Amino acid sequence: MARKQPARRAKQPTDLIHINLRMREDLRQQLENAAKNHDITLSGEIRERLEQSFRIEMLRSLDNVRRDFEAVRSDFEENCLELTERLKDATRSLEDTRREMHTDWRLYSTRLLQLRLERELIVALERVNDLQEIKNLARIWRINYDEVEPVHQYKSKKRGE
Repeated sequence: MARKQPARRAKQPTDLIHINLRMREDLRQQLENAAKNHDITLSGEIRERLEQSFRIEMLRSLDNVRRDFEAVRSDFEENCLELTERLKDATRSLEDTRREMHTDWRLYSTRLLQLRLERELIVALERVNDLQEIKNLARIWRINYDEVEPVHQYKSKKRGE
């Protein structure tokens, strides 16, 4: 009957293992001298240098990630500033349009009032019975005309008419 082998336990990341390693003699001497200077074993010096090489690699990788992140952040900030300026321009444009529409509607409503007053004036003139009513309507029409005409002239000049 075959002997049972003891069950091997899975190796843990912190377990120390034995490996064979080939290297040049001058490198072994450098490592031994460094181990003596650091007051550790040759194995400890080799292990420390290997771990340090991985830490340096990790730091370089993190530095690359940091630089990439900074570039993305910088681009994002520039895009935000550009969008903010474009939004300000759009807001100014909308405000200009709102003011122009307000003026145009004011002119339009005043013109409609003038047309209505002109019609009433014509009807009153046709009746010719009440001269005072004709004078009152003519005065109201003239006040509205004087109020709208300067604005209308300004808008005509602005449009190049």
